[in-house]
Amino acid sequence: MDSNNEALSALLSGIEYLIEQKIRNAPFARLKNGLIIGSNNDGTYNVEIDNKIYSIRSINNSTLANGDVVQVIIAQNDYSNMFILN
Repeated sequence: MDSNNEALSALLSGIEYLIEQKIRNAPFARLKNGLIIGSNNDGTYNVEIDNKIYSIRSINNSTLANGDVVQVIIAQNDYSNMFILN
């Protein structure tokens, strides 16, 4: 590969990285699948999402069981503002 192609490849890699970072931090809602791994006394559930555990409230106060797969909304792409849809 000549130096021009190497430079273009590096430039494209940099642009792709920047786009991924901007999308990851963009202020819009995200929808993720989660796995119920426990319930808490305050009405929240421990939900595993992407190998991390979060304490999340169900939007309709439904009763969920360990092992249930749920849909989780991450409002404004803010992981401190999540709720379970089902």
